[in-house]
Amino acid sequence: MQAYDINLPVNGARDLDAPGRSFYYYSGSAGGADSTITLREDTSGTTIQLKPGQAHRVADDVKRVTRWRIQNYANAATIVGVVYIGDGQITDNRVTGSVEVIDGGKARTFANQSFIGFGSQGAAAGVNAHLQLWNPVGSGKNLIVERFTVSVDIAQTYFAVNSAPITTLLSNPKSKLSGVVSSVAEVRTYSIASPFTPLGGFTATPNTSLIYTFAEPFVIQPGKGLVVWANATNAGIQSLFEFFEEGA
Repeated sequence: MQAYDINLPVNGARDLDAPGRSFYYYSGSAGGADSTITLREDTSGTTIQLKPGQAHRVADDVKRVTRWRIQNYANAATIVGVVYIGDGQITDNRVTGSVEVIDGGKARTFANQSFIGFGSQGAAAGVNAHLQLWNPVGSGKNLIVERFTVSVDIAQTYFAVNSAPITTLLSNPKSKLSGVVSSVAEVRTYSIASPFTPLGGFTATPNTSLIYTFAEPFVIQPGKGLVVWANATNAGIQSLFEFFEEGA
């Protein structure tokens, strides 16, 4: 069995002129993205998908393969790895094949999918201060909110989902990849005397930042918003939203 280094960029393919009956995808990484490859034999044109640690062997009564064509299956990021080709057969007793330590968060940042948005609304007599992470209608994205940080002038804060943008656009959240375009999302604010019906709430020390992390990510679909507000009139609020975008 002969080892070959592979490097498959997005939409990339490579022909390996290596005779043999066995093809073993020993290792592969796409920086946290899908590292599946598509394999085609020159004898039949049949294509299969292989993940790192998986192998393919042609039958003994089939003509020996002389060229193997491999392609980047998901086209999510460049795949770098090693394959083995030959007439031998590798047995891998590991349950998952090649074990990879994948930092999915870093991969999303480099793909310009991770964002951070900040907003604040000052105290005003007789009204509650609100902040909203809004996903515009037709954005084509879902916002996957992992957590938000909040600080209020009082001890209690509520959050809810609504179906309309609140009054004032503050900014578009910024990418965690420096120097690239902002999110499709919007951070909005206003003050009103009639708060929303809350989905949940929490109590924190006044004027102290509290990080609220969801057990499972909170998904904001197009035409929806996540609203946080101070549960008292004449109280200011600040919030920092951390999220990533996925296709809706």
